[in-house]
Amino acid sequence: METSRNIIDLPVELIDRIFKNLEESDQCHLAHSHPFLRNCFIYHVGNRYSNVISSLCFKNWKTILPVCGSTVHHIVEEFHILDESLMRLIEQHCINLESIQIGINRRNYRRVKTFLDNLKSLSSIIFKANFKFWPTGTSSHNY
Repeated sequence: METSRNIIDLPVELIDRIFKNLEESDQCHLAHSHPFLRNCFIYHVGNRYSNVISSLCFKNWKTILPVCGSTVHHIVEEFHILDESLMRLIEQHCINLESIQIGINRRNYRRVKTFLDNLKSLSSIIFKANFKFWPTGTSSHNY
């Protein structure tokens, strides 16, 4: 009698082929299903998420960052779209983040300060300020 096999019994190279045939969101769901598959997904994406630019689709961050946030080293975000939930995801999962370029405006500047204070591995921060949103007579704030 033959023993049954599980997907996690397959070699990494074969699982990598499976990942190649899946949409990104399905890849993330598969990666979430087992620690071994998470490691296979990280192998599959290589350093695809090492440099994250805000023009990339943010809708998948909630699935991508928990899986491979530790591989993210640089984030460029200048359109003021990092909301509370995305900041929390970055704080929790991007433990090796070295640099960030972040948009700042009147609505988010206090939260951005706390957010940056929580990112202990940062060595470089660039602010892109949208001054038309600052209160009249205010041009800068001390951080």
